[in-house]
Amino acid sequence: MDIPIQKTLSKLRNKGLFGEQFDGLNLEIIDNVDFVGSSIKNEYTIDRILDSGFTYDNHDAEDMKEETDTDLKSIIDFPNFLMHAMRLYAEAEKKMVNAVPLNADKMPVTKPEFISDSMDFIKALLRIRVLFDRYVVKIQGDADDEENDLKWRLQRPSKYEYNKNGNTYFRVGLVNTFSNGTSTDNDEREDINNRIVKLESMLQVTFKTPKYKEWLYSVLMWMYKETKDNINIEHDSLLRVIEQWSLNYYEMLQKKWDSESRPLLAAGTDTPRFLLNFIDYLYWLASKQEKSIVRFANKISDFQFRYYNSVEHHLPKSYKNTDVDMDSIGNLCLISRHKNSSLNDKGPEEKAKIEEGLQPKRLIMYRITRAKQHWGKVEIEEHQKDIEDLLDQIYNLLSV
Repeated sequence: MDIPIQKTLSKLRNKGLFGEQFDGLNLEIIDNVDFVGSSIKNEYTIDRILDSGFTYDNHDAEDMKEETDTDLKSIIDFPNFLMHAMRLYAEAEKKMVNAVPLNADKMPVTKPEFISDSMDFIKALLRIRVLFDRYVVKIQGDADDEENDLKWRLQRPSKYEYNKNGNTYFRVGLVNTFSNGTSTDNDEREDINNRIVKLESMLQVTFKTPKYKEWLYSVLMWMYKETKDNINIEHDSLLRVIEQWSLNYYEMLQKKWDSESRPLLAAGTDTPRFLLNFIDYLYWLASKQEKSIVRFANKISDFQFRYYNSVEHHLPKSYKNTDVDMDSIGNLCLISRHKNSSLNDKGPEEKAKIEEGLQPKRLIMYRITRAKQHWGKVEIEEHQKDIEDLLDQIYNLLSV
């Protein structure tokens, strides 16, 4: 799952399965490959299929060794990806709603009844995988280290030529999915590429568990329905779909908390991690506006979403300041569990000495603290108002 499927199916790639530039998908090629056909069940064993179609000659083996040398990691493993694909196939092709859970622990031990034509499902699985490789972010760095400097990549395969021992060969390289280097609108496409990377990485760090990625399933389903004839997705369309999912989730949180008569913006450590990450995304969007629409948005530089999962009170609750609503969103930020433990009893001025690797909301809180040499009731209430103003601008910032 860590490398594009084009890099592993080299013989099928060379037969044209992925198009001339290795970035397409010609499923009819499968029907013409000699080891696939109506006689497969009667004549071919699994070993013979593998020997005839998926093994590599000496050059292929060497080529593969170099091609698979990558530090990119998938956001989901194959068992959970397969569950996504089965559920998608059941719903899109068989109209069976929620027929398959996304949790790989529920993997069926026999072929599901809705897969009546195995080859039809294999083709669907291949198309879903190509879409996944092309339009879903991968991680660069160690996802298990909360403090590491993760980077996120959204890249598509691209054919390139190289020479060896006087012979010309072709390999699969990677370029930004929505950037071709020649289009006159390349700056816009690159900007949207970056927005999709931010948005998908925000959702990934929020919903890290591979068993429950409803956002990923929703996006894959939309792409699957949009690409019956090809695998090309318009950059602005994909952005709108993911932002709409995020907006819907935010509005769902609002309704849920309103129904429980609890203020979402004063929930303390119960604050949904999604909300704090979403605020960071909105701040980042605001920072890219020509005219700042909220205070301090112009202070934000580029950043990477990390797997921060602990909600911290900037002014610690241990201070027992009864005149301050310490549970308000104006006093909260996301940090790692390790940092939360080490900073637990430190005051705001001491915490604010940290500068590296901060996400937007926390960065702004720390800079205000350093500028005023204080963080208390006034600063918390002013920052609370800033967050409310930011959320009021949500429809101006998102592409929905």
